[in-house]
Amino acid sequence: MYSLSRRRFFQFVNAIAACWPASLLADTSLADAGLGSVAASRGLLYGSSVRGVSLINDPTYAAAFARECRLVVSGVEMQWHNVSPTPTSTDLSRADAVYSWASQRDIKFRGHALVWHGQAPDWFADTPNRDAAIRALRNHVHTMCSHFAGRIHSWDVVNEAIGGGGLRKTVFLDKDRV
Repeated sequence: MYSLSRRRFFQFVNAIAACWPASLLADTSLADAGLGSVAASRGLLYGSSVRGVSLINDPTYAAAFARECRLVVSGVEMQWHNVSPTPTSTDLSRADAVYSWASQRDIKFRGHALVWHGQAPDWFADTPNRDAAIRALRNHVHTMCSHFAGRIHSWDVVNEAIGGGGLRKTVFLDKDRV
């Protein structure tokens, strides 16, 4: 997953703002409100992926994000390898911190991603067979979805499953052949 630095985030916000039609920005109430409000006035939901540590530890970044975005996509904090570094451990505290930050500011929260080859934990490759892999994946999805049930706006369920003209060669596909 691509993550923006503070500097790139502000460059991105400025570039997007420069693209808004002048007629939208002529209304100073919209221009002063931020991109999230301008998008909402047009029935759109505007947000970005973010590293929670930036929201928690950088007040300038957090203020700009809260002003501009109406949706936060929690990526790193929800990646399977970060949430479950071992088959028997689960730690959702970092994801909970991003959720808490967003909910305190009435910003919607999107989970990313339940299944993604780029964030499967190392131990998953060592599952002995297809059935064990299915159990591990089901357990992960159940853990995440039940933990955030009723609190999350939306999920990226499967990320980048297709690549190179067919199913991407991943640890998940390998387990299907065991």
